[in-house]
Amino acid sequence: MAHTTAKLTWLTFILQDLRISHTSPPILYCDNLSALHMTVNLVFHARSKHIELDYHFVREHVALGLLITQHIYTHDQIADIFIKPMSKTALAYFKNKLCLRPRPSLREDINGNKTETERDVETLVDYRNKSNAAIRKVTLENKTETERDVG
Repeated sequence: MAHTTAKLTWLTFILQDLRISHTSPPILYCDNLSALHMTVNLVFHARSKHIELDYHFVREHVALGLLITQHIYTHDQIADIFIKPMSKTALAYFKNKLCLRPRPSLREDINGNKTETERDVETLVDYRNKSNAAIRKVTLENKTETERDVG
């Protein structure tokens, strides 16, 4: 998060130098809840000593209102396309999120088969449905665990 915060700060200054105004601070999405809590919480832990400099840097930007941090679910983290191996369905899902489209073909499908775009859309819908089902399942499991703990 500290490295990305530094890059966002640099980009903000570049935009200001170019006289391009922005109405709101940049949003930094992170799928690590512990890291997000550290950016807004004043409590120090013995296990976080090695990251204090980075922690202070990010936390200072958040406190000054120069940066907004928000949680994103791991399966929606677009950055993963660049750093993790993926299934075809996940790759197609992120390809759509990044607005990457297949090049149009000059040939029509004369056999009545689906075009690549139609297959991509079906794959995206299927992946999103599976992701939503997984989220509902985890939420339901957490809810039942909480009810057992309370009861």
